[in-house]
Order: sequence, then structure tokens, then C-alpha cells
Amino acid sequence: MVKLQSLTLDENYFNTTMPNWFDSLFNLSILSLKKNHLKGSFPFSLCKIKKLEVISFSQNELSGELHSLNTLNGLHVLDLRENRFEFELPVLPKFVVTVLLSNNSFSGEIPKKFGELNHLQHLDLSSNRLKGTPPSTLFSLSNLSYLNLANNVLSGEFSDKLHCGGKLGYVDISSNKLSGLLPFCLVNSSNGRVVRYARNCLSFEYKNQQRGSYCKESGLIWKKFKEWEVIVLGAMIVGFVLLVLVFGVLLCKKCDFRKKSRHDLLPNFVQDKSTAGVSSEVLANARFISQAVKLGTQNTPTCRQFSIQELKEATKNFSLSTCIGDGSIGKLYKGVIPGCFSNQLKTKSVLLDEHCIPKLSDYGMSIIKEDIEKFETKGEKKSKSCERTKLDNDVYNFGFIMLESLVGPITCDKGESFFLNEKASFGSQDGRRKIVDPIVLTTCSQESLSIAISITTKCISQDSSSLPSFEDVLWNLQYAAQVQATADADQKSD
Repeated sequence: MVKLQSLTLDENYFNTTMPNWFDSLFNLSILSLKKNHLKGSFPFSLCKIKKLEVISFSQNELSGELHSLNTLNGLHVLDLRENRFEFELPVLPKFVVTVLLSNNSFSGEIPKKFGELNHLQHLDLSSNRLKGTPPSTLFSLSNLSYLNLANNVLSGEFSDKLHCGGKLGYVDISSNKLSGLLPFCLVNSSNGRVVRYARNCLSFEYKNQQRGSYCKESGLIWKKFKEWEVIVLGAMIVGFVLLVLVFGVLLCKKCDFRKKSRHDLLPNFVQDKSTAGVSSEVLANARFISQAVKLGTQNTPTCRQFSIQELKEATKNFSLSTCIGDGSIGKLYKGVIPGCFSNQLKTKSVLLDEHCIPKLSDYGMSIIKEDIEKFETKGEKKSKSCERTKLDNDVYNFGFIMLESLVGPITCDKGESFFLNEKASFGSQDGRRKIVDPIVLTTCSQESLSIAISITTKCISQDSSSLPSFEDVLWNLQYAAQVQATADADQKSD
């Protein structure tokens, strides 16, 4: 077990206390225990694992306080969504990339240190009890693209000097107690940034805002609630002490009924069996995919045909120094050939099952078969270089899959050259009407469609150095889905 690098035990029913013996797994890089009904506190034995990159404990029943995690210098992903953690937010390692802490009971203010996490790309602190004004430096982080602070009790006014980082594409500060004016970078939509700010007490010029008195009354109510919470807690402690004394007297006088008294008087704790709605997991899984590739955990075998020239180069022209023995068809040699990886993604390879979930039909195996047949029929011996052009790039090919989803299969039959010439049309409303499928135009909101078109255009860029990563693609599609869901909900309410 000491060599274990990735441990994933999601969606079981352990229904037990979270173990705290992980420090013996000092080579562990990925640990995922999502949706397991695990109870107890965060296992701080993890803080001794220097190689740990991903921690995912979402949708459990973990509680208590999260202490400092700054010793985990290699941590990239922290996913603790939908638990019962309390108290203040923890100190985070400076190289963390994704932090998902929504649907807990964290309180206090957002630490100013969060504004110094220069590698941070995705931060979700929604649906907690956070208060105070968010740090201005948080919005200006250079790599931050997703920021969700919705459904807290944040209050106060934003600084007029607040500016947004160049990569910030989605901001949600809705359902708080914020007041005053929004900073210019959160109002100006010309940069394609999506901002949600409804149900606050912002200036009257913004739509769907509460009255100023609502936020003041809510603040007083919250303060009184905390005072009453302390009083009730004190009364409960005093009552419990008195109850213990009474029990002690009764037990001393009635020893014959000791077992019965214990059975009748001890309170029964009933576990909460309610299950929260399953939220989208693209945000965390995007990095799991890249980590799995690094660790070589792909289950699909990769095949490739090598030329005689490549084999000669790898074995030093079949030198005896590389010979490892005799096989059934001749001598066996050892050598190293640089690997290649390209899935040759095409639209015809993507199928839908009975639940409308997309599946890959052959994972590029048909391409390998075509190459073998070509070699056998034509005697092709020309070496195939591992230097792939952008046309063989997975992101580039996936971009055309998204493109066909936007324009439809009939238009897509015109070929890649047609779209490379016409993609400038995506930049204007009139151009979109000419090229985008009418069904897509009538069912998608303009904001959601703009996000999808933007990432699609980046994927089919002719400049291979500017192609986005698959993680960026997944996150942008998540943005589009969230924006579309909000627009659908607003339309139903109207």
C-alpha cells in the first residue's frame, strides 16, 4: 500500500467515521471518497502527505473545524462540498488551483490571504454563513476564472478601486446583503464576463434588489439570533448538568432498575437520511482526468504500428547489447520509442445511450484499423512521426464536435475549411443567425450561447500554441450550463 498513488472509493455506503491513518500512504497523490455517508472530522493525517494533489470528500457528513492546510504544498484540488464543516475558513496552500467549499456552515469573514493565492482558478464558497465584505484582491487574482460567493450574509460596499483579473469569466454574489454600487468591471459586459448579483441591497439602478432596510433588519436579526444562540447553548449546558445530577440520585436509589433507567432516559440520536440534490461535478472531475493521465490510469489500451526505421533506431540497429533473448519467432530486443497520444475525436464516434449520456464508440480504434489495412494492402513502410499537427489534436477535434452541435450536421458537411473562413461570423448577432442552427438560437440564452461560441472558437484556432486545455473547455461549458439554467429558471418564474 505504500506505493499507492490514487485511491478512489466514491458512491459507497460506508456510513462510518472517517479514518485517520492516511499518513502511511506517503506516495498518495489522489484521494476521492465522495458520497459515502462518512462522519467525523477532517483527517489531518493527510497533512503529512507531501505528494497529495487532490482531496475530494464532497457529499458526506463531515463536521467540525478545518485547521490550516498550508503544509500541503502540492495540493491542487480541494473539494469538500455538501458537508457540515463549521467555524472559519482554513488557511490554504499557496499553489492550490481549485477550492470547492459550498453548502457547508463556514462562518466569519473571507480571509485576506485568499487574495494572495495567485494560482487559484476556481473558488466556490456559496451557501455558507460568511459575512463581511469580500476582499478586493480576490477579484483581481490573475488566474481566477470562476468565483461563486452566493447565498451567504456578505455585506458592505465594494471599493471603487476594485478591478477584475483578465481571466475572470464568472462571478456570482447573489443572495447576500451587499449595498452601494458595483465596480465597473462587474457591470461592463463587453468582455463577456457573466455576473450574478440579484437579491442584494445594491443601488436602485440594478434589477432584482432588496430594499436597503431589508439588509439592515437582516443584520440585526442575525446579531440577535447569535445572542440567543449563546443564551440557549448556556441554558442547555446548565440543564444537562442538572439532568446528570438527577440521574445520579435516581441511579443510587434505584440500583435494581439501573439498566432500565439507562435504556429509557438516554436520548436517541437519529441520523439524518436526507440526501441533497446532486450538483454538477465537472468542476472537480476536470482535474481528476488530467491527474489520471499523468499516473497512467487509463484503462483503454493504446496501440500503434512502428516502422522498421523506428525499431532500428530504438534497438541501435538490432545491436546484441539490446537483445534480451529468443522468442518463438526470433530474437527479442529492448528499446525506447517516444510515445504519441491522440484520440482522433470525430462526431461519428460520439453516441448517446438510452439515458442520453454521450459515449465514445471506438476511442480511435477505427483509425488504427484503417492504418493497418492501408499498410497491408499498399505495403506502406513510411515512418509516421509522433509530431502531430493541430488537425490531430484532441482539443482541436473536440472543437469541431462542439461546432457541429452549434451549427447542425447539414451545415457541418461543408468541411473544416468553410468554418475556418466563416468563424468570424460568430462575433456578430447577424452572423450567428446565418450560421448557427435555428433550434440552438431559439432555445439558448444569448449569454450561454456566447460562452459556448467563445470556447469553440478558441478550440479550432489555427494557432496551436493558443489552444485551451481540456480543463478550460470543461469549465467554460460548465459556465454556459449554469447561465442557461438560470435563464430557464427566470423564464419559468415570469
